[in-house]
Amino acid sequence: MKDVDLYLKVRHAVRIEGLSERAAARRFGIDPRTVNKMMKFSVPELCTGEPALRRGFPPRIERDRLQRRPQRGD
Repeated sequence: MKDVDLYLKVRHAVRIEGLSERAAARRFGIDPRTVNKMMKFSVPELCTGEPALRRGFPPRIERDRLQRRPQRGD
């Protein structure tokens, strides 16, 4: 797992400074795919390897919303 400080620096470089994800990867010496993942999630992945929750609905509300989604053929 990447250090939280690095996570914040990368997100700041891309979001605030306007650096491209590829340029941020070069600056911090990490893989561009890692930078892409850092930009997708607002917090680092958990120690268990499970991806962090995306911003949006809280998990319970999101689960309930998905369960009410109509199925094909209904």
